[in-house]
Formats: sequence, C-alpha cells, structure tokens
Amino acid sequence: MEAIFFVLGFIATVQAVVPPGYLLDIEPDCGKNGIADAAVHLLTDYDAEAKAFCGGNKEVSFTSVDGVYFNLPVSYPVTGGGSSACKFVKKKDAFVYTILVTVAFGTPGSRLHQTDERYTITCSYQPGAKKESSSIKVKPGAAAPKVIEGNTPPKSPSVILLYLVDVIGRKISGSVNAGKSVRLKAVTLGPADKGLRPESCDALNSKGGRLSILRSGCGDGMVLKQTQGFKTLGKRTYSAFFKVFTVNGDPQLKFECNFTVCAKACNGPSCFPKGRKRREQPGGSLGSFLWNSRSTAMTDVFTLNGAAVDFPIEQPEAPRSRFRRNQ
Repeated sequence: MEAIFFVLGFIATVQAVVPPGYLLDIEPDCGKNGIADAAVHLLTDYDAEAKAFCGGNKEVSFTSVDGVYFNLPVSYPVTGGGSSACKFVKKKDAFVYTILVTVAFGTPGSRLHQTDERYTITCSYQPGAKKESSSIKVKPGAAAPKVIEGNTPPKSPSVILLYLVDVIGRKISGSVNAGKSVRLKAVTLGPADKGLRPESCDALNSKGGRLSILRSGCGDGMVLKQTQGFKTLGKRTYSAFFKVFTVNGDPQLKFECNFTVCAKACNGPSCFPKGRKRREQPGGSLGSFLWNSRSTAMTDVFTLNGAAVDFPIEQPEAPRSRFRRNQ
C-alpha cells in the first residue's frame, strides 16, 4: 500500500541577534508532499545578504529584486524531486530534511557585512501526521530634475493621507534608523474616489531643501529607479522600497506628493517607461477615469538615527505654486 505523507511542520533554531530597530521575518514553505520544491522566504528592512548551506556541502545565495524580499527554492533529494541548486539534507532513516540558512547584516553604506543570523530549517514528513505548518517571525523590538507644474485642474476636495511605512506596512512615526528599507503609502478618504495616481513626490529637509524623487509617475533614478514608481490598488497606493536618506546631510526629513484622484478604478503602476504607453482602462480613455482635480499630501517629519546616504542639492528650491484652474 502506498503511504500518504503530510507536512508535520518545520522547526527553526536561531542564533545571534537582529540589529536593534530593524526587522527580519523568515517563512519556510515545506510544500505539500515532500517531492515538489519547498521554499524559504525572507523579509528584512536592513542591508543584508542571505545564503543556505545545502546538501553536498553546497552554498547557495538567496535572490532578491528589491533588497527587501528574498527567496530560495529548495528541492528534496528524492525521485521526482525538483532541480533547485539547493537540496535538503535528509536525516538517516527518517523523513526529516534540513538546511542551514545564514543572514549577514552590515552597516548601511558599508560593503563589509557582520552579525550573522543562523537558522536551521527543518521540514518533517511522517505517515498520518497533521498539517501544522506556520510562519516563523523574528521581530526585534523595535539609505533630480524639478517637476514643472503648468496649468492644471482645480485642487481636489478629497482628503489624502501620506505615510512612511516599514516593509510590513506599519506606519513609522518620530524617528527612523538610517539605511532602513521603507516606502511611501497614500490613501484617499473621499467617499466618491475610486483610486489615486501619484504624479510627483519631493523629499524635504528642515531648511526647505527639496529633492525630487518622483516625476511624471516615475522615479528620479537616485532614490527610486527610473522604471519604478507607485502601484495603486483601490484607494491605496504604495511606492517601491527605498533606503532612508538625508537631503544635504540634514537629520530631519519629510515627503510631499501630488496626486490625481480617480473617478473610476485606476489600479496599476504609476510609471510607464519610455517607449511604453499607459494602458487605457476598459470602456474609455485615461481621461475618462480621472477626476478633473489634483491633491497634495505630506507626511510627518522624521528624525534620522545614524549615518545615511546623503543627496546634496545646490540650494533650497522655491515653494511650488498652487494648482490653478484651466482657463
């Protein structure tokens, strides 16, 4: 009779300590049957590198496209198993599979990493067991050209809130550690609003120095990549991740963004790289689902802890004029 196996669960033993004030989540996914690939997912807001020590004494690095979310597929050393470069080590005479994962942290701006975190990931399969997998979360207590505004529609009556949030979406208040990965989140509270599209964003220091980080929906190329911007889902929109930075070395920082308010759903990215056209929504052109109005929102002021990447500007720019009604 063919035996049926279920995930019994995973165990992770931890050594070392995540740097204070930063976050690290590890979520192993053992898979359903001990044949299809498993995966280890890692989330952190600190400069980090992650790798696994796999079967055959092989070291395999995690991959990441944004320095926040890391992923590593892991194959089981069984007939029909996957082809990942990293394979589990099987315990003798038992359906128990392990790998060692290390996460190396470093001082923001430094190429040297230190303070290794070590995790032993164990996936166990036994006949008739109950599936009890859950996530492991390690959370300690707690690095451009101007947008020229022409004649634009009148200011929107909508209330838009703009926040700086960490990698798991928690609002940041007061102080923030240098080099921490963060992003901007905006939400519109207008009952008739169906969404919002960020058009431009500036970072401001306490002396009025202003650095453009978003223009025409796309990044400036320094803080945000020129192919990145915000992504809208319903009445909320999130920027791509970026590292906390300073403007002219000032430890105080805040953000101001201009938005177009949508009368119909306008989900999707704000940035459309050169050569690509913004898709029109079903049933009409772009203009048919945008309100004839704009709105501005600003975050709280943040104080930076520690040394961060600095973006110097020649001099503070003059405050921008209010939006004017088309004549």
